[in-house]
Amino acid sequence: MDAVVVDGTMIMFMSQQVLKWFAASVVHDAAGRGLRHALSRLYGGLRSATTRKMYLSCVFPFDGDVAHGYPFPWFSWLEQGRNINVSVQVLNSVARTLSLDAAEKAHLYRLADVPTVPTAHAGTALPEELQVILDHLELLPGVVLSPRYDVLAHNKSYEALCPGFVKGERNVARRVFLTPECCNTYHHNWDDLRRMVGYLRGSYVKNLGDPGWEEFISELCAESETFASLWARNDVAVPASRTKQIRNLAVGELEMFLTSMSLPSLPHAWMQIYTPVDEVAWVKLRELLAMSEEQRQRPWIEHREQYHAAAG
Repeated sequence: MDAVVVDGTMIMFMSQQVLKWFAASVVHDAAGRGLRHALSRLYGGLRSATTRKMYLSCVFPFDGDVAHGYPFPWFSWLEQGRNINVSVQVLNSVARTLSLDAAEKAHLYRLADVPTVPTAHAGTALPEELQVILDHLELLPGVVLSPRYDVLAHNKSYEALCPGFVKGERNVARRVFLTPECCNTYHHNWDDLRRMVGYLRGSYVKNLGDPGWEEFISELCAESETFASLWARNDVAVPASRTKQIRNLAVGELEMFLTSMSLPSLPHAWMQIYTPVDEVAWVKLRELLAMSEEQRQRPWIEHREQYHAAAG
Protein backbone atom coordinates (compact mmCIF):
# COMPACT_ATOMS: atom_id res chain seq x y z
CA MET A 1 0.00 0.00 0.00
CA ASP A 2 1.36 3.44 -0.92
CA ALA A 3 0.99 6.48 1.29
CA VAL A 4 2.06 10.07 1.73
CA VAL A 5 1.90 12.35 4.77
CA VAL A 6 0.90 15.95 4.07
CA ASP A 7 0.46 18.47 6.89
CA GLY A 8 0.27 15.69 9.48
CA THR A 9 -2.36 13.76 7.52
CA MET A 10 -1.65 10.32 6.07
CA ILE A 11 -3.18 9.67 2.66
CA MET A 12 -3.18 5.98 1.81
CA PHE A 13 -3.89 4.44 -1.59
CA MET A 14 -4.36 0.87 -2.81
CA SER A 15 -3.31 1.48 -6.41
CA GLN A 16 -1.25 3.74 -8.62
CA GLN A 17 -4.36 4.52 -10.66
CA VAL A 18 -6.16 6.08 -7.71
CA LEU A 19 -3.09 8.05 -6.63
CA LYS A 20 -2.57 9.32 -10.16
CA TRP A 21 -6.21 10.42 -10.33
CA PHE A 22 -5.89 12.32 -7.06
CA ALA A 23 -2.72 14.00 -8.26
CA ALA A 24 -4.58 15.23 -11.33
CA SER A 25 -7.79 16.19 -9.57
CA VAL A 26 -6.82 18.51 -6.72
CA VAL A 27 -8.02 22.08 -7.16
CA HIS A 28 -5.62 24.90 -8.08
CA ASP A 29 -5.50 26.85 -4.84
CA ALA A 30 -2.29 27.30 -2.85
CA ALA A 31 -2.86 24.25 -0.65
CA GLY A 32 -3.91 22.23 -3.66
CA ARG A 33 -0.72 23.04 -5.56
CA GLY A 34 1.38 21.89 -2.61
CA LEU A 35 -0.55 18.65 -2.29
CA ARG A 36 -0.53 18.03 -6.04
CA HIS A 37 3.24 18.47 -6.08
CA ALA A 38 3.70 16.00 -3.22
CA LEU A 39 1.39 13.41 -4.78
CA SER A 40 2.92 13.76 -8.25
CA ARG A 41 6.42 13.40 -6.84
CA LEU A 42 5.38 10.32 -4.88
CA TYR A 43 3.64 8.78 -7.89
CA GLY A 44 6.83 8.99 -9.94
CA GLY A 45 8.64 6.59 -7.59
CA LEU A 46 5.92 4.07 -6.81
CA ARG A 47 6.37 0.35 -7.20
CA SER A 48 4.03 -1.59 -9.49
CA ALA A 49 0.49 -1.88 -8.18
CA THR A 50 -0.32 -5.24 -6.60
CA THR A 51 -4.02 -4.92 -7.19
CA ARG A 52 -5.98 -3.45 -10.08
CA LYS A 53 -9.13 -2.67 -8.19
CA MET A 54 -9.18 0.98 -7.21
CA TYR A 55 -9.38 0.67 -3.46
CA LEU A 56 -8.60 3.72 -1.42
CA SER A 57 -8.68 3.84 2.32
CA CYS A 58 -8.98 7.27 3.77
CA VAL A 59 -7.40 10.43 5.06
CA PHE A 60 -6.61 9.93 8.73
CA PRO A 61 -4.66 11.91 11.34
CA PHE A 62 -2.79 9.24 13.33
CA ASP A 63 -3.18 9.17 17.10
CA GLY A 64 -1.48 6.42 19.09
CA ASP A 65 -2.39 2.99 17.78
CA VAL A 66 -5.70 4.08 16.30
CA ALA A 67 -6.17 6.14 13.15
CA HIS A 68 -9.33 8.22 13.54
CA GLY A 69 -11.05 5.27 15.21
CA TYR A 70 -9.70 2.64 12.81
CA PRO A 71 -7.26 0.06 14.28
CA PHE A 72 -4.10 -0.86 12.36
CA PRO A 73 -5.45 -4.32 11.31
CA TRP A 74 -7.96 -2.41 9.20
CA PHE A 75 -5.10 -1.00 7.11
CA SER A 76 -3.51 -4.45 6.86
CA TRP A 77 -6.75 -5.78 5.41
CA LEU A 78 -6.68 -2.98 2.86
CA GLU A 79 -3.08 -3.82 1.92
CA GLN A 80 -4.08 -7.46 1.45
CA GLY A 81 -6.75 -6.36 -1.00
CA ARG A 82 -9.70 -7.54 1.05
CA ASN A 83 -13.12 -6.31 0.01
CA ILE A 84 -13.59 -3.67 2.73
CA ASN A 85 -16.37 -1.14 2.36
CA VAL A 86 -15.33 2.49 2.49
CA SER A 87 -17.79 4.59 4.47
CA VAL A 88 -19.33 7.86 3.41
CA GLN A 89 -17.53 9.52 6.35
CA VAL A 90 -14.18 8.32 5.00
CA LEU A 91 -14.90 9.55 1.48
CA ASN A 92 -16.06 12.92 2.77
CA SER A 93 -12.80 13.19 4.71
CA VAL A 94 -10.82 12.45 1.55
CA ALA A 95 -12.76 15.02 -0.46
CA ARG A 96 -12.47 17.67 2.24
CA THR A 97 -8.71 17.27 2.66
CA LEU A 98 -8.10 17.32 -1.09
CA SER A 99 -10.54 20.24 -1.61
CA LEU A 100 -12.41 18.39 -4.34
CA ASP A 101 -15.17 20.21 -6.19
CA ALA A 102 -18.61 18.68 -6.79
CA ALA A 103 -17.64 16.83 -9.99
CA GLU A 104 -14.40 15.48 -8.49
CA LYS A 105 -16.22 14.41 -5.34
CA ALA A 106 -18.84 12.53 -7.35
CA HIS A 107 -16.04 10.81 -9.30
CA LEU A 108 -14.38 9.83 -6.03
CA TYR A 109 -17.57 8.09 -4.95
CA ARG A 110 -17.74 6.20 -8.24
CA LEU A 111 -14.10 5.10 -7.89
CA ALA A 112 -14.86 3.74 -4.43
CA ASP A 113 -17.93 1.94 -5.77
CA VAL A 114 -20.14 3.65 -3.19
CA PRO A 115 -23.76 4.39 -4.22
CA THR A 116 -23.94 7.58 -2.20
CA VAL A 117 -23.29 10.64 -4.37
CA PRO A 118 -22.95 14.14 -2.89
CA THR A 119 -25.94 16.28 -3.77
CA ALA A 120 -26.99 19.89 -3.57
CA HIS A 121 -28.65 20.97 -0.34
CA ALA A 122 -29.92 24.11 1.31
CA GLY A 123 -27.09 26.61 1.51
CA THR A 124 -25.35 25.26 -1.59
CA ALA A 125 -23.72 28.01 -3.66
CA LEU A 126 -25.49 28.21 -7.02
CA PRO A 127 -24.01 29.16 -10.40
CA GLU A 128 -24.92 32.81 -10.97
CA GLU A 129 -26.52 32.11 -14.33
CA LEU A 130 -29.30 30.04 -12.75
CA GLN A 131 -30.76 33.04 -10.95
CA VAL A 132 -30.45 35.08 -14.17
CA ILE A 133 -32.43 32.41 -16.03
CA LEU A 134 -35.11 32.35 -13.34
CA ASP A 135 -35.41 36.14 -13.33
CA HIS A 136 -35.78 36.28 -17.11
CA LEU A 137 -38.68 33.86 -17.09
CA GLU A 138 -40.69 36.93 -16.04
CA LEU A 139 -44.34 35.79 -15.79
CA LEU A 140 -43.54 32.10 -15.41
CA PRO A 141 -42.90 30.96 -11.82
CA GLY A 142 -39.62 29.08 -11.57
CA VAL A 143 -37.67 27.41 -8.77
CA VAL A 144 -34.49 25.35 -8.30
CA LEU A 145 -34.91 22.45 -5.88
CA SER A 146 -32.49 20.10 -4.19
CA PRO A 147 -33.13 16.32 -4.23
CA ARG A 148 -34.66 16.84 -0.77
CA TYR A 149 -37.01 19.56 -2.09
CA ASP A 150 -35.08 22.39 -0.45
CA VAL A 151 -35.74 25.68 -2.29
CA LEU A 152 -32.29 26.70 -3.56
CA ALA A 153 -33.39 29.61 -5.77
CA HIS A 154 -36.62 31.09 -7.13
CA ASN A 155 -38.00 34.07 -8.99
CA LYS A 156 -40.54 36.67 -7.91
CA SER A 157 -43.37 34.95 -9.79
CA TYR A 158 -42.77 31.74 -7.84
CA GLU A 159 -42.76 33.65 -4.55
CA ALA A 160 -46.10 35.25 -5.47
CA LEU A 161 -47.65 31.93 -6.52
CA CYS A 162 -46.24 29.73 -3.71
CA PRO A 163 -45.44 32.06 -0.80
CA GLY A 164 -45.46 29.29 1.79
CA PHE A 165 -42.61 27.45 0.07
CA VAL A 166 -40.11 30.31 0.28
CA LYS A 167 -40.60 31.40 3.88
CA GLY A 168 -39.25 29.78 7.02
CA GLU A 169 -37.65 26.41 6.42
CA ARG A 170 -37.97 26.65 2.60
CA ASN A 171 -38.62 22.96 2.03
CA VAL A 172 -41.46 22.03 -0.31
CA ALA A 173 -41.90 18.45 0.96
CA ARG A 174 -42.26 19.50 4.59
CA ARG A 175 -44.71 22.25 3.65
CA VAL A 176 -46.82 19.93 1.50
CA PHE A 177 -47.07 17.14 4.08
CA LEU A 178 -47.28 19.24 7.24
CA THR A 179 -49.56 22.11 6.13
CA PRO A 180 -53.36 21.68 6.58
CA GLU A 181 -55.28 20.96 3.38
CA CYS A 182 -57.28 24.20 3.63
CA CYS A 183 -54.22 26.40 3.10
CA ASN A 184 -51.82 23.99 1.40
CA THR A 185 -50.34 25.30 -1.85
CA TYR A 186 -50.68 21.81 -3.37
CA HIS A 187 -53.90 19.83 -3.36
CA HIS A 188 -53.49 16.56 -1.48
CA ASN A 189 -53.79 14.51 -4.65
CA TRP A 190 -52.75 10.98 -3.76
CA ASP A 191 -50.90 10.35 -7.04
CA ASP A 192 -48.95 13.63 -6.74
CA LEU A 193 -47.99 12.84 -3.15
CA ARG A 194 -46.98 9.31 -4.11
CA ARG A 195 -44.73 10.64 -6.86
CA MET A 196 -43.15 13.18 -4.53
CA VAL A 197 -42.31 10.51 -1.94
CA GLY A 198 -41.11 8.18 -4.71
CA TYR A 199 -38.70 10.84 -5.93
CA LEU A 200 -37.46 11.42 -2.37
CA ARG A 201 -36.78 7.70 -1.97
CA GLY A 202 -34.88 7.59 -5.26
CA SER A 203 -32.70 10.45 -4.00
CA TYR A 204 -32.41 8.98 -0.52
CA VAL A 205 -30.75 5.77 -1.75
CA LYS A 206 -28.02 7.91 -3.33
CA ASN A 207 -27.35 9.43 0.09
CA LEU A 208 -27.37 6.38 2.34
CA GLY A 209 -25.78 7.09 5.69
CA ASP A 210 -26.06 10.86 5.33
CA PRO A 211 -27.17 12.12 8.78
CA GLY A 212 -29.05 15.05 7.24
CA TRP A 213 -31.12 12.74 5.05
CA GLU A 214 -31.75 10.26 7.85
CA GLU A 215 -33.00 13.02 10.13
CA PHE A 216 -35.12 14.56 7.39
CA ILE A 217 -36.93 11.30 6.57
CA SER A 218 -37.34 10.31 10.23
CA GLU A 219 -38.93 13.65 11.09
CA LEU A 220 -41.36 13.51 8.17
CA CYS A 221 -42.39 9.94 9.04
CA ALA A 222 -42.95 10.96 12.67
CA GLU A 223 -44.91 14.13 11.87
CA SER A 224 -47.00 12.98 8.89
CA GLU A 225 -48.96 9.73 8.80
CA THR A 226 -49.54 10.23 5.08
CA PHE A 227 -45.82 10.53 4.40
CA ALA A 228 -45.04 7.53 6.62
CA SER A 229 -47.56 5.33 4.80
CA LEU A 230 -46.25 6.37 1.38
CA TRP A 231 -42.64 5.92 2.45
CA ALA A 232 -43.42 2.39 3.61
CA ARG A 233 -44.52 1.49 0.05
CA ASN A 234 -40.87 1.73 -1.13
CA ASP A 235 -41.92 3.26 -4.44
CA VAL A 236 -39.41 5.24 -6.51
CA ALA A 237 -40.13 7.87 -9.15
CA VAL A 238 -38.57 10.72 -11.11
CA PRO A 239 -39.89 14.28 -11.57
CA ALA A 240 -42.41 14.35 -14.40
CA SER A 241 -43.99 17.07 -16.50
CA ARG A 242 -47.64 17.11 -15.53
CA THR A 243 -50.47 19.40 -14.53
CA LYS A 244 -50.90 20.48 -10.94
CA GLN A 245 -53.63 22.35 -9.09
CA ILE A 246 -52.12 25.29 -7.21
CA ARG A 247 -54.05 26.95 -4.39
CA ASN A 248 -53.39 30.64 -3.76
CA LEU A 249 -55.76 32.34 -1.36
CA ALA A 250 -55.40 35.71 -3.13
CA VAL A 251 -56.78 34.52 -6.50
CA GLY A 252 -58.13 31.03 -5.95
CA GLU A 253 -57.02 27.86 -7.72
CA LEU A 254 -54.83 27.77 -10.82
CA GLU A 255 -54.17 24.76 -13.03
CA MET A 256 -50.55 24.78 -14.15
CA PHE A 257 -48.28 22.71 -16.35
CA LEU A 258 -45.29 21.68 -14.24
CA THR A 259 -42.10 21.18 -16.26
CA SER A 260 -39.04 19.66 -14.54
CA MET A 261 -35.47 19.87 -15.86
CA SER A 262 -32.21 18.49 -14.49
CA LEU A 263 -29.22 20.79 -13.97
CA PRO A 264 -25.85 19.21 -14.83
CA SER A 265 -24.00 22.15 -13.25
CA LEU A 266 -25.59 21.38 -9.85
CA PRO A 267 -25.47 17.66 -8.93
CA HIS A 268 -28.97 16.20 -8.66
CA ALA A 269 -30.71 19.58 -8.35
CA TRP A 270 -33.52 20.37 -10.76
CA MET A 271 -35.58 23.27 -11.99
CA GLN A 272 -39.37 23.46 -12.01
CA ILE A 273 -41.26 25.90 -14.23
CA TYR A 274 -45.00 26.54 -13.92
CA THR A 275 -47.03 27.46 -17.02
CA PRO A 276 -50.79 28.20 -16.95
CA VAL A 277 -52.74 25.55 -18.85
CA ASP A 278 -55.40 27.92 -20.23
CA GLU A 279 -56.49 31.54 -20.44
CA VAL A 280 -58.37 31.32 -17.14
CA ALA A 281 -55.17 30.39 -15.33
CA TRP A 282 -53.23 33.07 -17.24
CA VAL A 283 -55.70 35.75 -16.13
CA LYS A 284 -55.40 34.67 -12.49
CA LEU A 285 -51.60 34.60 -12.65
CA ARG A 286 -51.41 38.08 -14.19
CA GLU A 287 -53.87 39.35 -11.59
CA LEU A 288 -51.74 37.89 -8.81
CA LEU A 289 -48.50 39.40 -10.13
CA ALA A 290 -50.15 42.81 -10.51
CA MET A 291 -51.05 42.91 -6.80
CA SER A 292 -48.90 44.56 -4.17
CA GLU A 293 -47.15 42.36 -1.63
CA GLU A 294 -49.62 43.49 1.02
CA GLN A 295 -52.60 42.54 -1.19
CA ARG A 296 -51.15 39.09 -1.84
CA GLN A 297 -50.39 38.43 1.81
CA ARG A 298 -53.60 39.72 3.40
CA PRO A 299 -55.82 36.67 2.52
CA TRP A 300 -53.22 34.29 4.02
CA ILE A 301 -52.94 36.34 7.20
CA GLU A 302 -56.71 36.54 7.60
CA HIS A 303 -57.04 32.79 7.01
CA ARG A 304 -54.48 31.97 9.70
CA GLU A 305 -56.12 34.33 12.17
CA GLN A 306 -59.57 32.83 11.53
CA TYR A 307 -58.75 29.12 11.36
CA HIS A 308 -55.31 28.56 12.89
CA ALA A 309 -54.93 31.21 15.58
CA ALA A 310 -54.81 28.57 18.31
CA ALA A 311 -51.85 26.87 16.62
CA GLY A 312 -49.87 30.10 16.71
